[in-house]
Amino acid sequence: MIIPSGGRALYGLLGGGFLPDRSGELVVKVAVSKKDELEMPESLASKFDTVYRGLPGEYADSVLDGIVDAGEILGSGLLLCNCAAHSPVGSSPWMFRQLALIWVRLIASQTESVSEEELTRLVSIE
Repeated sequence: MIIPSGGRALYGLLGGGFLPDRSGELVVKVAVSKKDELEMPESLASKFDTVYRGLPGEYADSVLDGIVDAGEILGSGLLLCNCAAHSPVGSSPWMFRQLALIWVRLIASQTESVSEEELTRLVSIE
């Protein structure tokens, strides 16, 4: 997601998968990147900022905060967050918390494609 804001653009990318099961519990795994991250020149935000693959450790707690209700929304299974990108100027804990909230709700939508209206509603989460 990229949100133009004044002289900068807020940016973050977050994804992964969910494997439901009947265990009665939700296991969450969030992959954190190493320091030697690769640049992503093809990113939406590359016009505004340098973008790197991965999720720095400083944003991992924000992702976990954003998916705190995932068990109630998704049920039991494995929620794996293993796809991310960030930028030094545009990324923030707030952005990754919002992305995690949106990501869980997209998974819960259980549709192959989400309408533009539904996506706008999901992104409008405060």
